Amino acid sequence: MFRATATSRWIVLSVSMLLGVAFGVLSVVVALAMVVLTTLVTWITVLLTFCGKPKRDLVVTGGKLRAEIISWRGEGAAGVTGREISEFAIWGQDNESQDFTWHAVASWTWDAQDETCGICRMAFDGCCPDCKLPGDDCPLIWGACNHAFHLHCILKWVNSQTPQAHCPMCRREWQFKG
Repeated sequence: MFRATATSRWIVLSVSMLLGVAFGVLSVVVALAMVVLTTLVTWITVLLTFCGKPKRDLVVTGGKLRAEIISWRGEGAAGVTGREISEFAIWGQDNESQDFTWHAVASWTWDAQDETCGICRMAFDGCCPDCKLPGDDCPLIWGACNHAFHLHCILKWVNSQTPQAHCPMCRREWQFKG
């Protein structure tokens, strides 16, 4: 039979303490590895979700369309005209494509003197996208809010709105001017 001596008890106690410490250290290492892995997965998910999306181009069309640029940083972008935006967008040598970082918000305004439809951005004296030729029964329609649109454009807009149609320019309840 095995008889426990002080030395053997000390060895058993030392081994069990060593194993306890080893498992404690191992559990801390595993916990840290899980935190690092979770952080990496989160970052990769965020990068894949929000980065690399195509940027929308700012297109300025004909007519007297004006763009008012309000800078996010409050630095000199206010009052930029649509023509200046067009020149900025096509700047480059030999039509090379260049990427720009522009920290601003564009808000488009329209008034009764403008010569373009606020929906399709086509000239009133031309034809809307639904018409075949200029003058093809596409009259100018005015709303109670004094915004004007091609007949086909505003009818599509009103029919697509539920339950109540709003003016695409000022968001007031749409009513035909009577």
